Amino acid sequence: MMFRTRRLPVLLFFIILMGALTGCDNNENLRKGLHLKSTAENNRENFNQAVAHLKQFLKDNPQTQKREKVEEILADTYFEWAESEKQLKRWESGIELMQTILNDYPDTLTATKVEDALPEYLLEYAVQQSHDGNFLESLKILKRLILNFPASGFAQQGRELRKNIGIIAFNSGTDIYVMNADGTKLRKVAESSIDPSISPDGTRIAYIKIQKPTDRSGYLFISNIDGRKAKRLLDKPIASEPTFSPDGSHILITKGDAFQTVDLTGKTIEAYFDIKDFDTIGSYNPSGKKVVAFLQNPKGRISRLCVTENFEEYIELTTTENNSILDAAWSLDDLRIVYVTQNGLHTISPDGENRQDFLLAENLDGMEFRSVDVAPTGYNIIFIGKKKTDDQFHLYTATLNKEVTQLSYQPTKDSLLPEVSPGRVSWGMGYLRY
Repeated sequence: MMFRTRRLPVLLFFIILMGALTGCDNNENLRKGLHLKSTAENNRENFNQAVAHLKQFLKDNPQTQKREKVEEILADTYFEWAESEKQLKRWESGIELMQTILNDYPDTLTATKVEDALPEYLLEYAVQQSHDGNFLESLKILKRLILNFPASGFAQQGRELRKNIGIIAFNSGTDIYVMNADGTKLRKVAESSIDPSISPDGTRIAYIKIQKPTDRSGYLFISNIDGRKAKRLLDKPIASEPTFSPDGSHILITKGDAFQTVDLTGKTIEAYFDIKDFDTIGSYNPSGKKVVAFLQNPKGRISRLCVTENFEEYIELTTTENNSILDAAWSLDDLRIVYVTQNGLHTISPDGENRQDFLLAENLDGMEFRSVDVAPTGYNIIFIGKKKTDDQFHLYTATLNKEVTQLSYQPTKDSLLPEVSPGRVSWGMGYLRY
């Protein structure tokens, strides 16, 4: 529960400040400041004026014996102002007001209260930003919380939220890189490899080890998320597009016109042959009982988006003509499927109803879209695209409100800044700390 200050009556302030002190201070600004502070609960604009008058009093009376008490009142005014801002959901303003207390009035009793209250403010603000889809801002706030208040219980909650914001994996050429969603801790984890898929708990990554740069299938590998302890799961170079099950117990792969599930030792669980109506896997639904799949048909004409539970029967959600479906991802709330075509990103419900154009190339400088995934929080998507004005592909994120941001990242420890290739992108839980 947020600690709230008790407000002393204005008359008592006057007694404390003026009754026992001597000198020739000009007290007009002090009187105005105290009055405005006492009425600010009903008129929030008075906080700013109260602070201005109290500061002016100290400026006009630099040698005043009342300085310590007036600074305490100033700090208390900032604190009440911060709580008022929080009630209006103006988190950033409230936090900065509290930081002003720590910076300018560190020796006051109110500063002690701020040290107890600020971690909760920061966590609540980070949660709100995450819910609004502003995960980069959320990570910045969490970093501030964890660095400044590492032993706080709110910092521990912040660490859990940070894991949910997650890790991103992508290809640069035939190298696979992983990084935190804020672009930190970028690291190459595999060479001569494509199609990264991060495990649901963020501890492992599956990928396809290829023999030639032009290969689209190869050996199925799994490793720790940092690339260590790499292990080959299948002895033949037949796999492509690995996808972890939601519980992380097995991996679904494509094998030409067949599909296969294997456990994390490489043992086959199920195999499905002679599938004609779809050739590529998007992702599982949150329960792990269904899969969204599609027929790319790179030669053009008809491309089909499907949902299947047993690979024998399927529901056809939609078809496109001369506009190939390139990727698909199931949202975490189980309400929609996001899929990529050559002209944009689209959403559709798992029963095939309520199809919508989410982002179109014509509205994003002729964007060429390639792949998509949904954030672990469910509030953002990530996609790989290239505008007509660009000479290379980039990672982009979008909120559910269609706010698109190009995702930047820091160089690796070797000062490498790899370019993004138009392969698959994966967004999983976790936080890299190496």
